[in-house]
Amino acid sequence: MAFPRWDFSRGEPELKIDHLAETEVDTLDRREVVVRATGLVRLPFVSHLRLATSRDGVTIDWIDPEPTVVPADPLEEYGVEDARITPLADEGRCAITYVAPSRHGIVTCLMTTGDFRTFERHGPIFTTENKDVLVYPERAGGRYSALHRPLSHTALHMPEIWYAASPDLVHWGGHRVVLSERRSRFSRLGGGAPPVRVSKGYLEIYHGVYKADPHGRIGTYCAVAALLDADEPWRVLARSSEPIMVPAEPYELRGYTPNVVFPTGAVLDDDRLLVYYGAADEASAVTVLRLSDIMNSLTGIDA
Repeated sequence: MAFPRWDFSRGEPELKIDHLAETEVDTLDRREVVVRATGLVRLPFVSHLRLATSRDGVTIDWIDPEPTVVPADPLEEYGVEDARITPLADEGRCAITYVAPSRHGIVTCLMTTGDFRTFERHGPIFTTENKDVLVYPERAGGRYSALHRPLSHTALHMPEIWYAASPDLVHWGGHRVVLSERRSRFSRLGGGAPPVRVSKGYLEIYHGVYKADPHGRIGTYCAVAALLDADEPWRVLARSSEPIMVPAEPYELRGYTPNVVFPTGAVLDDDRLLVYYGAADEASAVTVLRLSDIMNSLTGIDA
């Protein structure tokens, strides 16, 4: 079996392939295996990011024929993935968080760009195991805000999404719990699209995972909505009692990882909310929702 990785031992990144016999690994699912000799997980792929453009947010006009962003650090040994893009208000640049997996675990890194041709990489901003980091478009109290999802292997708490603040996008603190799944409905929570500024605060489209059936380990990924306060971005004003998106289309129900809708971007156009999401880990898709419908589905506010 072949396991690719980026090697940085000679300075310049070099793509290498490690070969292991099938008897040397235990397959967990299509996405990962465990090496018996070490007990560590290896991925059968490496990831990169590619730029695409659209005239209307729905029609794809151009896709970069070459990888736009590739690993540039040993902590990105197994790839770069799960990018979330936030246009920073009044700064003329975007903050892009992305996940970097390596033999050291999973970290979240940050880069910024003003033109999507050149990128300034700021390195890891959250250490292992932390994913689904979403930067808010506006500052609160002079500081940047972000949602993040610490992944603990202890059984001390239900799935949660946390908040953090930063003076410079790189150094983060002021951590506090934002959303906690207290009803045991979801086996996991995590940020989805970066928060969208609306008249009543910030609309956050995040993901929840229904517990897997006895024969599966992944579960069903769906999209849920919450409204957060604009001045105190960690404070939840309302949330949807039921998911606003569940797998329903064939390309969401069947694929590399079945039963997945995973929101990663949202663009507001009047009352239209374009939600961009991963479908079954095999396709990128967009759906158009009405903002008013989402707001009316939230409990705890006068919509």
